[in-house]
Amino acid sequence: MLTDPQLRSKIDALWDKLWSGGLSNPLDAIEQLSFLSRYRQVEQEEVFYEQPAVTLYRMRQLEQVAESDVFARAAMLAKTSGQT
Repeated sequence: MLTDPQLRSKIDALWDKLWSGGLSNPLDAIEQLSFLSRYRQVEQEEVFYEQPAVTLYRMRQLEQVAESDVFARAAMLAKTSGQT
């Protein structure tokens, strides 16, 4: 039993959204929520693991610019630092 009225109202609102979306079977609703939860987790992990690769790529681009060409290196730094 849910005794917290605030939690109960949130669950009722979620159930209303699922019902209006065509999910009247509670097992289907649980399946969809589980899928969406896992999908979100995978997306967050992908971003987490992708970020170091992007940073490494940018560092290698900077290394390719000749160290003697200070202006080109500064332009490359300014370009990459603005693209986070």
